[in-house]
Amino acid sequence: MSQLQRLGLTTTLAPAQEIADQLVLRDVYEKAAATEGVDVPDDMQPFEVRLDKTTLDPRKPNEEATRP
Repeated sequence: MSQLQRLGLTTTLAPAQEIADQLVLRDVYEKAAATEGVDVPDDMQPFEVRLDKTTLDPRKPNEEATRP
C-alpha cells in the first residue's frame, strides 16, 4: 500500500497493519506451524522492490509512502 502511494497510484495511505492483521490470521498460522514443527519466519524484514530497485521497510509504511 505504501508503494502504491509512493508511486502516485493512490492519494491516501490505508491502515496497512490493521488490514494485514485482519487478512493474515497469524495466530492460526502459528498454531498450525507449531503442530507441524515449522518455524514461523519474521516476514517484516526490508526487501528490494524490483520495479525501481528501492528497498522497502514494511515496518515503516508511513515513511515509505512519502519517500521519493
